[in-house]
Amino acid sequence: LRPIPKGIIMSYVEAEVLFIKENPIPPVT
Repeated sequence: LRPIPKGIIMSYVEAEVLFIKENPIPPVT
């Protein structure tokens, strides 16, 4: 597995937080 850049991880977390804020129902992972 290749190491994932921290920038991508941070942006992913940010997008997930915004997604949860807009959609109260937690997404199924």
